Amino acid sequence: MTCWRFLRSLLPWVAPLVGGTAWAALDTATLQRWEQRAWADPEQVVADLQQALEGLPTERPEWLEGQRVLAEAHLWRGDLRATDLVVTRIDAAAAGTQDPALLRDAGALSICLRAARQRKTGTLGRADALLQQAAPALAASRAPGLRQSCAQLHALVLQGQGRYDEAARTLQVAIRDADQSGPSWRRSELRTTLSDVLWRAGQRDAARTMQVQALQLARQHGDQLAQSHALTVQAMQLGDLGHSDEELQAMEQALALARDAEATSDEAHCLANLSDYHLRHDQAAKALAVAERALPMARRTRNAVAEGLAQVNAGLALIALQRKEEGVRRVRASIEADLRADDIVSAADSLVELGLYLERSGHLADAYDALREHRQLADEVARRTRQTQLVELQEAFEADRRRDERARLIADNQLMEAQWRGRELSDRFWLLMTGAAGVLATLAALIYHRLRSTQIARGGAVAPVHLDSAIDPLTGLGNRRLMPPLDAPIAGLLCLLDLDHFKSVNDRLGPAAGDQVLVEVARRLRAATREPDLVLRWGGEEFLVLAPPGPDADPVGLVTRLLGVLAAVPMTVGGESVTVTASVGFLRLPLSGGGPALDGSRAITLADAMLRRARQGGRNRACGLLGAPPGVFRDGVPDLEALDQACERGLLELQHLTGPRKAAG
Repeated sequence: MTCWRFLRSLLPWVAPLVGGTAWAALDTATLQRWEQRAWADPEQVVADLQQALEGLPTERPEWLEGQRVLAEAHLWRGDLRATDLVVTRIDAAAAGTQDPALLRDAGALSICLRAARQRKTGTLGRADALLQQAAPALAASRAPGLRQSCAQLHALVLQGQGRYDEAARTLQVAIRDADQSGPSWRRSELRTTLSDVLWRAGQRDAARTMQVQALQLARQHGDQLAQSHALTVQAMQLGDLGHSDEELQAMEQALALARDAEATSDEAHCLANLSDYHLRHDQAAKALAVAERALPMARRTRNAVAEGLAQVNAGLALIALQRKEEGVRRVRASIEADLRADDIVSAADSLVELGLYLERSGHLADAYDALREHRQLADEVARRTRQTQLVELQEAFEADRRRDERARLIADNQLMEAQWRGRELSDRFWLLMTGAAGVLATLAALIYHRLRSTQIARGGAVAPVHLDSAIDPLTGLGNRRLMPPLDAPIAGLLCLLDLDHFKSVNDRLGPAAGDQVLVEVARRLRAATREPDLVLRWGGEEFLVLAPPGPDADPVGLVTRLLGVLAAVPMTVGGESVTVTASVGFLRLPLSGGGPALDGSRAITLADAMLRRARQGGRNRACGLLGAPPGVFRDGVPDLEALDQACERGLLELQHLTGPRKAAG
């Protein structure tokens, strides 16, 4: 029996002797050990913590720390309902306390756990907003475990959004904090996480330096789990560099350390990774054997990620070993589990791998079916992503509105105080306010006139909108709220633009440079369009142009101008010359060929399909649909599969345009 298990077995007997209650043995060091063990054996930690917390007064600092560790263990088990119950207990404790420190820390912890739950369900924007909301309370908290664990969570959320610089800065602050007040294992784990972030950001030297520090810290304190995690990241980095022998050695070391630490969940994950290594190196028999070892461990510890990876790898290995039926069944079981959990991204990824392995094994018809299913799921992923982005965008605008209202209230209070200080200051203030009101009224009139002109050109009425929430604050363009009702028929030219390789600008020059590019793109798009044309920032690096029909309308000419104004002249950003191009999908509505009238929602679906074709054609180009036979619509809804078939048979009236090949210097 190991020392850990021996001490755990004594806890129910020792606690009554030293304090008369089970929670008498609960201290900071014990909680820190349990927090680390929550990754490796969440089932046992949940059982131990629930017993230790029973009867513990909420006023004790160990109670809140214990609830945090318990919730994190539930999250590792994938039990969101149990996590919600912990959050409810924390909220109840905050509502019933008069202690300002407990009220502050409980409120911050509740928000952070809600953010962790949002990260689990894939809504990273909401998670980020929640963590930003908790930041002031966390900065004032005297609970280092709370500060450091929430900082690590925020870094993972930022990393998931591709905001690597912000994630790295967040982790660097957390590391400085942990070096002053954190356990050795957390100091190592934070460095391991930072190494992964830096590697993904392309800062490989800094990533390797941080990984070496993480491993040295873990070895210095004899921490097998932290060593295993650091070696797992090291293996990933070695694999990226093509050092397969060293990658395998690091994987096997990580596995041995997890086994020695009796960290069953980590051992399952290491085995799943090892099976993936053997599969990538065409060692199907080894991959199958290792995956079979991982599966029971992953199921016992409820490690859904390791279980899914091992199950898929086992199935793919079976297919490679010419045991197709059994292999497909195993992969399908994992896909169905992902779909039950609403994890369609993982399901889509598994379908791609299934199709590729079936193709390699000569089962072409089955491979085609798998890849067709993947395409359907990929379309669903894109649809959900758009919906999530729209919801998050709306929430962001509402948050901005509330923040502006609070700022106005503060300003009003300050002005009232100023009135008490002297009539002269008051007179000056109202004079300034009168001038500002005039400017705002003029701006509002101009915007209203633009909307009125656009709507009249379309033959519609001006819908009431809140201008402050309908204007993109960065570019000054309208946003989705200025789009005509999506359930109404639409006519004219509809263009959907997506900037090519925009992420590389952010990665290379930073988010501020990316914002400059978006502002300049908006300026050029406005310059290329007519007065009645509507130009919107559709989201991220996507823009939408809607040009109403008219005697001077020239769809091909407008799309050519849009491509040209972006690519023809480089932009100067951050002292560098940057050439920006776009892929464009466009429609001329109504479509020729007898198709039905399309509403806004269906038209955007078709424009997005054309945009994908432009990307596939090499980018810096446009693909437009001018006419289509009625057969590509079912009950007035575009059938994308029928659209593809009609395209291959030459039944569509398509227009292909290419942007400038080389920017003029």
